[in-house]
Amino acid sequence: MGTFTIYSIGDSAFLEQILMAVSMITGTGDFERMVSIGLLMGVLLIAIQSLMQGAQKIDFQQVLLSWILYATMFGPTTTVLIEDAYNGSVRPVANVPIGVGAAGGIISNIGYGLTRLFETGYGLIAPGITENYFAESLKVLNDTRRNISDSSVFASINEANGGGYVDFRKSWDNYIRECTLTKVDIGEANMEQVLNDPFDQAMYFDSGIYGTKIYNTPGNANGSDLTCTDAFDALETMSMSISNDPMVSEAISRRLGMELDIGETPMSKIETSMYALNIAGAQAYEYAKLAILEPVYLDAVAGKYQDMRDFSSAIMINQAIQQRNAQWAAEQTMFMSVVRPMLTFIEGFVYSITPLMAFLIVLGSFGMKLAVRYMQMLLWTQLWMPVLSITNLFLYMAASGEMSSYAMTGIQSMYALD
Repeated sequence: MGTFTIYSIGDSAFLEQILMAVSMITGTGDFERMVSIGLLMGVLLIAIQSLMQGAQKIDFQQVLLSWILYATMFGPTTTVLIEDAYNGSVRPVANVPIGVGAAGGIISNIGYGLTRLFETGYGLIAPGITENYFAESLKVLNDTRRNISDSSVFASINEANGGGYVDFRKSWDNYIRECTLTKVDIGEANMEQVLNDPFDQAMYFDSGIYGTKIYNTPGNANGSDLTCTDAFDALETMSMSISNDPMVSEAISRRLGMELDIGETPMSKIETSMYALNIAGAQAYEYAKLAILEPVYLDAVAGKYQDMRDFSSAIMINQAIQQRNAQWAAEQTMFMSVVRPMLTFIEGFVYSITPLMAFLIVLGSFGMKLAVRYMQMLLWTQLWMPVLSITNLFLYMAASGEMSSYAMTGIQSMYALD
């Protein structure tokens, strides 16, 4: 009997398994025996109610109405199309009771349709949740900031530059210790400039006198001794692989857990996320590079203090790094990481108890009142999508306001990154 589309606001794969289980359960003889027991209990309840009221009448019409409702809702079956509300993937499930498919399809279309109408009005202000994940742009930028500086990403950059003895992280660490911080030591810059200037400008030390060791040659285990000027050019060449090498892109998308569309790259997704927050001067490469190398800078500063035997300063910097990492780990359990699993569980739970509704319906008026409550709960879950859409709009507007100072320049300094 036709098809119904249910828009899943949680996990469409999980809901598919739930509806497949419902389909199998309602197609067995055990399910019919359960309903038969419920119908018998309904008759007994009606008879007891009649006796309690003086045996003046027996409301057998309740039994008849209950049986008609059951036969209508759980007799015929239909095919349900579960459409993921975020990426549009469709999962068909056959032989679902028509009452479950029709109720879920009609109510979810109301919630989804209402959400689309909302987002038609403010779609130019914030990305809609009918086409993207909830607060996706914020999540992409936060994940990039926190997780991209990973050993797997550094390893892919080394391989992209020839592998062998190439060491991108160690090369930058050496440069910051022996060139950037030397620039500060001799008074050509101060720490405020290093933190507030654009990253490349802050790190660069134009000197033909001072130098460092760079590991940018696959076959050279001892590295290359270069002046600070030449070393920076070599590091910039190595860094370009962050944006244009497929191996590095694969490592970044895997580390950040990105779901990329066909033709989309991690850099293009980061760029789209920055534009969604009105960072018009956005450069995804600069942001990713800054997020990768900022921890290297902090490690290099701590290492510089250790080399100078200033252990108290080194310990203070290491403690600050550990405190920041602990704060990030704690924030991972906040609303952003909880909302979708919560939606998935409650959505699956609502549909999984539908076989019990058949048992309740045939109990008479008492069971039908509970069934009405169940329909209210189903409607409640589908109204989450419009509510989340409004919440999504609020988050984007608030974040865009906070980011307004970077609207033209983008996030280019370590101060802006934090």
